Amino acid sequence: MVSPSRQCFARAFRHQPVNRRAMKRSRASLALMALEDRTTPTVFLVTNTGDMGTGSFRQAILNSNATPGHNRIEFKITGTISLNSSLPTITTPVRIDGTTKGGQPGVVLDGTNAVGNDIINGLTIATNDTTVQGLVIESFNGSGVMIVGPAAHNVVEGDQIINNSGDGVFIMGTGADHNQVADDQIGLDGSGNAAGNGANAVEIMSGASHNTVSHNVLVANVGAGVWIHDVGTSKNDVDANFIGTDKAGDTNLGNGTNGIAIGFGSDHNTVDAGNVIGCNAGVGVFLFSAGTTGNRVSDNFIGTDWRGKLALGNTSEGVDIADGANGNTIGGRGWDAGNVIAFNGDYGVMVDGSSQNAILSNSIFSNVTGGIGEFNGANNNLPAPTLNSVEFTHGRATLSGSLGQANAWEFLQVFKDGPTGQVLIFSGMVHTDSSGNFHIGLHCVARGDELTATATVGHNTSQFAADLAVR
Repeated sequence: MVSPSRQCFARAFRHQPVNRRAMKRSRASLALMALEDRTTPTVFLVTNTGDMGTGSFRQAILNSNATPGHNRIEFKITGTISLNSSLPTITTPVRIDGTTKGGQPGVVLDGTNAVGNDIINGLTIATNDTTVQGLVIESFNGSGVMIVGPAAHNVVEGDQIINNSGDGVFIMGTGADHNQVADDQIGLDGSGNAAGNGANAVEIMSGASHNTVSHNVLVANVGAGVWIHDVGTSKNDVDANFIGTDKAGDTNLGNGTNGIAIGFGSDHNTVDAGNVIGCNAGVGVFLFSAGTTGNRVSDNFIGTDWRGKLALGNTSEGVDIADGANGNTIGGRGWDAGNVIAFNGDYGVMVDGSSQNAILSNSIFSNVTGGIGEFNGANNNLPAPTLNSVEFTHGRATLSGSLGQANAWEFLQVFKDGPTGQVLIFSGMVHTDSSGNFHIGLHCVARGDELTATATVGHNTSQFAADLAVR
């Protein structure tokens, strides 16, 4: 695709999310690898589907826990392991891989019979550097996988985590850092049927930080697709997931509340890199409460597929910022930083009782109530621009309008309606005269276009200006 110019950026057309986790090792990292312990890991084999005893998965975990180093648990069987009680907590680094030769999960951990007075999780990880791969984890009365801090650099990858009473993956506590949940189906079974968990697909809380949730299908769960909360829970990244629909992007498999919720003081998290967030019963992305600050939502498709064409609207707003969640960014000043926010059941973006929230470079269209709604002093009541006229002189278009302050600089973005949504055509600082008026040249404007605009001052962004028809 040709890189967009500063003058004309067709924001509605976007590439499909790509895997950004494959990175080339630097020479420095290769040098460090030469110093690492090259000891061959101890391998423990699972040779039967029994609940306990020699050759069982339970015994393999016990043996691994008792053996220092980075171990492996491998399966010489496929099929279902029906558990009657909780498995041992994993306390020594281990790689558990149930993947078949075809690359699919080949071992089922079934917790249907693992009942009692306690909450029983499928797997509980309380160590570092553990990988859980190629398992179906289902029907536990707790969460499918629980990572409890301090537990860092663990990976849950390529699993199906379905029909559990709690979360699909639950990451909690100080020191539960730099863990990855990647390429999993959480709430979707191997046949593509809804099999949601009883709470959230992924929950991150109580100080867990720097965790990554990427390239997953997170659907049909009773709660949210991703729920991040609490003071000290920060710098987590949610990228390139399908949240509320499958990878085809044409099936309603919405989660029961929000696509993504971040609240109760969780800060500086990112939601980016092409998440498709649609069909959820609440808000696409919900940011709320005091201290929920510094979060960035950019480069996503909220209420539509990754082409920006299909209606996959969330029942409520596309993005909702509420109850004192100040200092967050929806989009960004870069021309390619914005989100496509369309077809949602209320506003595209609503800000309520919160300030210093920048809403920039997004393509916001076809939402039921409107584009941007601001209430209860939101964004310091910054007034929207007024667009007065467009004049054509020697093929050049000049837009005249007014802003809220005289002799002041404000950041202005101008949009036009395109064939597949809203298109950003101007982005930059504008200086007003003594009457608060401005005049700017525009490219890519023709008679018959509909224009609108936002103003941003001090990280507060206004609502959209009333549309101006170019005549």
